[in-house]
Amino acid sequence: MKKLILLLMITSFFVSCTIPMGHLSFVSTKDVDMGAYYVKIAERAEGRAITNIIIFVPTKLTPNTIEEAVNDALWYTGGDFMTNCKIEQKVWYIPYIYGEDILSIEGDVWKISSDDVGSINLENLKENQ
Repeated sequence: MKKLILLLMITSFFVSCTIPMGHLSFVSTKDVDMGAYYVKIAERAEGRAITNIIIFVPTKLTPNTIEEAVNDALWYTGGDFMTNCKIEQKVWYIPYIYGEDILSIEGDVWKISSDDVGSINLENLKENQ
């Protein structure tokens, strides 16, 4: 019985949770040419914005933003935009010792193609249909 109580006390000492923030179909922090041809360069790439909590003091004065997480994913993969994104906030904390507040985004990353696919004449396509 004492072991059970001790185990419950130790597990209640650690605090963590994951909060789903939402899903986005398309997100970018860069200028995107919607008429250009893009190729998928990464699937399920993840970007993070992290604030460390030491004792009870956060190491950043500003809150984590989605823009920081998107920039992290795009910088790491070299992409231009993300699709099919899932945004989550994860927090874990050991009271009066250390913790982290993590805002993460996960999705597919696309980059403009270096291949010249030629221009598409929409009027010509309409006439041929």
